[in-house]
Amino acid sequence: QVADMRQRHSIDPALLQDIIRGCESDLSPQRFETWEDLQQYSYRVASTVGLILLPLFGANEEARDYSISLGHYLQLTNIIRDVGEDLENGRRIYLPLADLARFHYSENDLVGRVYDERFLALMHFEAERAEGIFEETARLLPRGDRKALRAAEVMRKIYYSLLQQIRRNQFQVFDRRYRISNLKKFGILVRQYIS
Repeated sequence: QVADMRQRHSIDPALLQDIIRGCESDLSPQRFETWEDLQQYSYRVASTVGLILLPLFGANEEARDYSISLGHYLQLTNIIRDVGEDLENGRRIYLPLADLARFHYSENDLVGRVYDERFLALMHFEAERAEGIFEETARLLPRGDRKALRAAEVMRKIYYSLLQQIRRNQFQVFDRRYRISNLKKFGILVRQYIS
């Protein structure tokens, strides 16, 4: 069925290969030295999915940059939300090690779940980076694809709401998992489709 879908929608097989590589890289814990390194990972596990969906949504090739940016945004927000959960799952750390060093917060601090001003500064830094990508993604949305990409925009706004909830709660990511209520998701959905 995947082969049929690929042929029917002219999906680049390299995108499917990138997804497989991304999934393979998650089989064992890894570390990312820099934001650029992390972007390679988020491209493979998130941006490629969006690129595959573009023809299925009826969007144009001009939406490619939007889709790549959205993938980076969604994945970084997931990483911020899942810091504690990833540590429990084989001591996985997705935050770039260079960012930890920037705030004098070590890998051992993270594994030890040290919650202090250094950790908060690190997490605010990552959240601001995510918000910058959120805004850039909106600018990259082609006017002609606004209708085709409504579902993608719903996801972008739901994740923005999630990120704001985490920030308001001062990044209590070691001991809780943040979620957006179904009611709030529905409200975002309705606003997107009537705007």
